[in-house]
Amino acid sequence: NKGWRQHVHVLKVFGGYMKRWYVIYVRTGREEAARLWLVKYGDFPASEVLVPRTVKYEWKKGRKNLVTTVLFRGYVFIHVDLSAQGYHDYYRIKKNPYAYHLLGDGNSIYPVEKKEMELLLQFMDAEGMIPLTKACYDGNGIKFTSGPLCGKEDMVMKVNRRKERAYIRVNIAGKIVAIAVGLENLE
Repeated sequence: NKGWRQHVHVLKVFGGYMKRWYVIYVRTGREEAARLWLVKYGDFPASEVLVPRTVKYEWKKGRKNLVTTVLFRGYVFIHVDLSAQGYHDYYRIKKNPYAYHLLGDGNSIYPVEKKEMELLLQFMDAEGMIPLTKACYDGNGIKFTSGPLCGKEDMVMKVNRRKERAYIRVNIAGKIVAIAVGLENLE
């Protein structure tokens, strides 16, 4: 099959044959359905299929509400072996009715960089949720007192005090994106 053989050489370049994190591009709004399908019908462990989400405050009709949103709309992360030994995993992913393709450059599939995925996993709990970070302003700027951003003030590119969010920049599958992390007790 043409699709599979094109990708094997790229996997050799990126460090051999082993499980790596990849990104599946899926229908926007159907991320959770795609994840559940992969767990149920693709027989992937639930801990190896993630839809990263974040908790943050949103104002609606004058009321402050705590909401959960998908962090990367249209993306599902999967920890899988796509080497020649793991080719069957590739075809199980392709059978997903919500999936379009694995992210890459059109000819090859690229894994998420190990250091970027480790950083993202540090922020998330076991269910893929990024909880609120408690923050306050001191004389020198913002200080995180607890939560996933605690001690990582240097990673923050912007803080929106009104919306109670901190924005950090991450590189996911070759694309640099800003993600919003919810803040609480921001004074």
